[in-house]
Amino acid sequence: MRILTPFLLLASLGLLASLGLADTVTFRDGHSVNGSFLGGDARSVRIAVGDRVETYSLGEITRISFGDTAQTAVAPPVLRTPPEPTSHPAPATGIPGAYHSHGHGVHHPHGG
Repeated sequence: MRILTPFLLLASLGLLASLGLADTVTFRDGHSVNGSFLGGDARSVRIAVGDRVETYSLGEITRISFGDTAQTAVAPPVLRTPPEPTSHPAPATGIPGAYHSHGHGVHHPHGG
């Protein structure tokens, strides 16, 4: 019984790992296949599905997701807009000849 327990534990962990790390191939017609990605070339990909190996043309495929997509999903980027420019007049610079606003309109510093 002591030998059987570690074997069952190891087999259970292997089964759980294989279920959680399935790759998913999504096709143009909307259906998908779960399995293990084995490889591919410029024209096709090979996926182990159960006890057989399936070969699919790249023209049929829209997406391949690797691993557990629930854990590896990436959040979309947050779009941030720059703050709106203010419409307040610029402060007086103290430069001779500059226009200053005193709340009653714009006045020229030299009596103008």
